[in-house]
Amino acid sequence: MRVLDSLTAATLRARETTSAVEGIDLEGVDLQDDAQRNAVGIHRFNLLTELARTYPGVGELLTLVQRSDGGPDYRGISKAHFESTMRRHGYRKEDIDAIYALTIDLLSVDQIANAVQQGHVPNDGILPDIDPTIIFPTGYEQPPAPDDAPPSHVPLTQIDIDPLNESTALGWDEKRLKVLANLSGLPPGPDAILQMWNRNLIDEDTVDAGIREGHMKTKWAHAFKRMRWHVLSAPEYAGLWLRGWISKSEAIKGGALTGATPEQMDLLYKNRGRPMAPVQAFTAWARKAPHPVGEGIPARSGTFDFQDFKRAIQQSDIRTEYVEPLWAIRYAYPALFQVNRLVTAGEISPAVGRDWLEKQRYAPEVLDALEKAWSKPTGATAHPNVVKAQNQLWTATHRAYINHELDDAQATAELQTIHADDAVIPTILNLWKRERSLVRSPLTKAQIKKAWKEPAINAETGNPWTTDEALAALTDLGMSPTDAQSYLNI
Repeated sequence: MRVLDSLTAATLRARETTSAVEGIDLEGVDLQDDAQRNAVGIHRFNLLTELARTYPGVGELLTLVQRSDGGPDYRGISKAHFESTMRRHGYRKEDIDAIYALTIDLLSVDQIANAVQQGHVPNDGILPDIDPTIIFPTGYEQPPAPDDAPPSHVPLTQIDIDPLNESTALGWDEKRLKVLANLSGLPPGPDAILQMWNRNLIDEDTVDAGIREGHMKTKWAHAFKRMRWHVLSAPEYAGLWLRGWISKSEAIKGGALTGATPEQMDLLYKNRGRPMAPVQAFTAWARKAPHPVGEGIPARSGTFDFQDFKRAIQQSDIRTEYVEPLWAIRYAYPALFQVNRLVTAGEISPAVGRDWLEKQRYAPEVLDALEKAWSKPTGATAHPNVVKAQNQLWTATHRAYINHELDDAQATAELQTIHADDAVIPTILNLWKRERSLVRSPLTKAQIKKAWKEPAINAETGNPWTTDEALAALTDLGMSPTDAQSYLNI
């Protein structure tokens, strides 16, 4: 029977099943006996067995050493284990020590370049330093934070690794590292670059550099730089069209610069400006003003009517469900002193006088007092001239009191002169005080023009006077729209 040669027997011995791990089943073959029959002694057979063993490769050994630094859960190997196995691979001691240094991975050259760009490793002249000086405008003061806390400081973490030494160890010299560092990071965005250029913060060469570093193809650079010039928005063109500064065709051309279609410009135009106010519409109806005319408004005969009023409300910010209630309050009623005069003269009944004042929102207790006073029986009819003089004094007293020219005592004395009932004089004065709080002297034409030119703040809106508001105020004073526009342009 033939026996196994010594090398085969040693290889099988290195791979046989042991108590610790399952391997090749020798099926009862005595490998040491086969070796002796081949004239190989026990010690030499042991050496052949060790030579036949398979060990982890160099890369695997390096990884296993690195795993050991993570702790026992990572099941790495010690340095002694590494050296022993490397020696079994046939490496010299000096080579083993050199290879062991590879257990510490270096950063890749791209990581080094990015770390330099972001400041996480020293710059050491690889990239230009950031200029720390920012000049504040004259008179500028930094306001405190909304929470009044000092500015937060977020430190930059920098690790003491020499980027040049690290990259050189990877075969990259200083010049090539500088190229990679300059390739890292991005410049400000395109819009920010154009804004910086317009503010004269950078020159055109810097703009070109920003275009290149932003990965924009250079063939697009010239067209991109033409976007430097600002164009008005479509709503701004629509507003200029509305105010007559440009024509419809010019507005459509301008809107097209930002992609607005003619149909969209027409809608923007219709959404600009404001119609006449409800009170102005009531006045137009009462004075039988003509219908509004303009693009998109059908021509109609007759004078200003409910349809025109409804259109004005629809074009304002008032919801259309309030059209009917507003139209129902279009009529005006005489002031308190005029109602009182009509009642006392017997032209209207106290009930009618109460109804008229109730429609002007006088309080129930005021209406009750007035109706009670009106219902008292009067004495002999005075001479018409005396009544006329009394009425004139009443009117003068009322006007002087409203204008703060008389105090309560003086007004009481004047009312007693015309034999007003002492019991109702306090009520009358309270009513006049209420009227005084409501009365506001209207602005003159000159005051309106001055407020528009400065421009001053419109007390009703809280914003500077607009042309539309000035024109509306002038027309309320009786000027035609054309005369009002001419007056403002003088």
